Amino acid sequence: MKKFSFTSALMHFTRTDGPLSFIWKFIAIYSVALMLIWAVWFIIMAVSIPTFADSIARTGGFTSTSATDVLAVFSGFILFLVAAGIFETAALRHYIRREPFSLKFGKDELRTFAVFLFWFLMLLAILTGMSMLTVIILPIAGLTPVGVVISIVWNIVVFLAPGIFGILFSAASSVTFRDEKVRFFKARSAMKGNFWKAAGAYVVVYVALIIAYILAQLIAMALTGISAGSPAQLLNPVSIIFWVLCAAGLASMYAMFHLVTLGIPARAAIAEDGEAQTERTAEVFA
Repeated sequence: MKKFSFTSALMHFTRTDGPLSFIWKFIAIYSVALMLIWAVWFIIMAVSIPTFADSIARTGGFTSTSATDVLAVFSGFILFLVAAGIFETAALRHYIRREPFSLKFGKDELRTFAVFLFWFLMLLAILTGMSMLTVIILPIAGLTPVGVVISIVWNIVVFLAPGIFGILFSAASSVTFRDEKVRFFKARSAMKGNFWKAAGAYVVVYVALIIAYILAQLIAMALTGISAGSPAQLLNPVSIIFWVLCAAGLASMYAMFHLVTLGIPARAAIAEDGEAQTERTAEVFA
């Protein structure tokens, strides 16, 4: 079993066994799903936000009508999370079980949603705790030279802590899928000794995504005339087609990004499982 490395993690999405058509099917169908969700979300917001603002203006407070509008807007985010969980599980099904592309809604998907819930609760706890510490530390540090240094160091910690936590437990979905049990905290073992390799792979992917996004934005600005100070009419057919293509490009970039970043922890989960099997075999023949 090949060990986890920077290269194997970064390129795992291209080196899996199974049908070669998986990548383009995953990206194409994921992109269409995202565009449909964005369209539904846009319609919901177009209807709910004016109603919400009108309700607040008329009553001067938060009412059951405004609460319904907020929940309607929030439902778009729920749709996105459901789609993300289903497609994440589809990718893991290919990475770990070498199965062809398929979308399902079963026990594997439910376990992935459970991992999402763990992520939400853990990040909420971390951000809440760090916010409370920030309120305590910064006033105490003051504006003295030492206080300024403490403030800078603390801000760096606040910036890096979620990322470090994210890398340490990034294999949660992969290990959960592999073991067919929710294994959020056990996922830490898959990254044991692999933190910097995984971090390097994530940095490369994120930098590539940022560069691709900036280039896409520049191309969009140039084609619509925004850079020249003459924005295209949003409602004419040509502009509508153009913006649909822009949405398709953005959705495709996100789908590709999700697929590649999932390959990093999946590679770690596979390598850990292979090492465990090797140890069990050695014990049998010892």
